[in-house]
Amino acid sequence: GDEARGEFDAQNCANIVNAYATAPVGEDLIDKVFPVMAEVAMMLGPFDFTAQSVANILNAYSKVGRFDKALFDHLSLAALSMAASDFSPQHVANIVNAYSKAGFKDPVLFSHMSACAMESPPEAFSLLACAN
Repeated sequence: GDEARGEFDAQNCANIVNAYATAPVGEDLIDKVFPVMAEVAMMLGPFDFTAQSVANILNAYSKVGRFDKALFDHLSLAALSMAASDFSPQHVANIVNAYSKAGFKDPVLFSHMSACAMESPPEAFSLLACAN
């Protein structure tokens, strides 16, 4: 537990899973890496994450079709511990999109994400964020 905590932080986890989600690696490697990284991420506390790391981790799992309910629940708690001002429209889009693809319902998180989006000024929304 503490060994992983000393070596991995939330951004490391996000970087690793995003690299595997975008690299042309086989399903067997995805099946090995993603469960281990989910365990590592769940060893971190909610306050160890940033809005970007939550969004990037969820986006990576969504890209490869790995929907770990325990991980999503853990990252929901992390997101709920953050202020609305911590989230960009792209973070909100990635988080909500990942939950949608997974078919997971989290009304409290979605309410928080709505509040985050509403706090963003209109010019903060890119076409990509709106499309997601």
